[in-house]
Amino acid sequence: MQRVRAVDRSDFCAGQYCYQHGKVCSILGGFAKKPDYDVSGLPCPDFSRAGRRRGREGPTATVFACHAKLHIHLGTPLLVIENVQELDMQMIRLLYGRYYHIQQLCVSPGDQGHAAVARDRTYLILARLGQVEQVHDPRLVYEQVSDNIKARARTRPRDYFVATRSQVIQEAQHTARVRNMFFRKAHRMDSLFNDRERRAWRCVRQRYRAVFQKRAASDPDLVVHLGDNPENRLIWSAHSGKIPTLRRGSGKLYSPFLRRWMVPVEKLSALGFPVTKDTAIAMGVPMLPVADPLRASSVAGNSFHFSTACVAQLVALSCYRMRDAAQ
Repeated sequence: MQRVRAVDRSDFCAGQYCYQHGKVCSILGGFAKKPDYDVSGLPCPDFSRAGRRRGREGPTATVFACHAKLHIHLGTPLLVIENVQELDMQMIRLLYGRYYHIQQLCVSPGDQGHAAVARDRTYLILARLGQVEQVHDPRLVYEQVSDNIKARARTRPRDYFVATRSQVIQEAQHTARVRNMFFRKAHRMDSLFNDRERRAWRCVRQRYRAVFQKRAASDPDLVVHLGDNPENRLIWSAHSGKIPTLRRGSGKLYSPFLRRWMVPVEKLSALGFPVTKDTAIAMGVPMLPVADPLRASSVAGNSFHFSTACVAQLVALSCYRMRDAAQ
């Protein structure tokens, strides 16, 4: 917390002497004018249950302090910050509370119909004191919008396995190349398991049969995370009906029913991105092309949930207005 306080108490340096122009120039660039609105997903590893949980003492805490200093300096009227629900709100109030009114929303993809996705998050709406006023209750508006969506849509894990045959083969070939293995069967990927994944899958099969009295491969909604040791930490959709939380690591999200794991385009689908033609048409947006599976996998590990982010922004922009706009 000492580093966070040190940054908070420091002056904000917006310019330095520029030898090219012979004068003090903005280090933010000439285009850095006062924004009307900002949406940021700030680092979560120090607060997440899946991380080291170092909190405000972690190395990423200073990112929050710098973000606060920047927008306090620029005078940004409205901010939206996305993070995990374990975020240290005392630290947030210390950094932003003197200049912003803070509203916290606890959200889940299930609120937008993605009931089969586990990615609970918090969205903070920060309104600049003296510049922005609240006209509606953000929590109430979010609840009303979410109830309307949930009444019309509710996904299951099987709904996200949308990859084409060529995308599945591309993923299998990449894994085979990395693991120096030979890929023979295009309709199944379990032949590409390493020894650890093979042991994990054997343990999962035994556990599933013991609990449900049937074969794991008979359940089209079963998705298992093979990146952990199931003897110590079994992460699957069998009880929750939710795909295990997406991570940046290389752990496979395996579907025994399909005999393959989720490929990157399917992880993006679980995050609400319009990666199929039907989804894009329903959302009224262009389809997101996924040409690079490695890049898609990286995006999936770090991204907001697309639908949740959209609704959070809808709420923020609907519930607040500039004070001079009301006059």
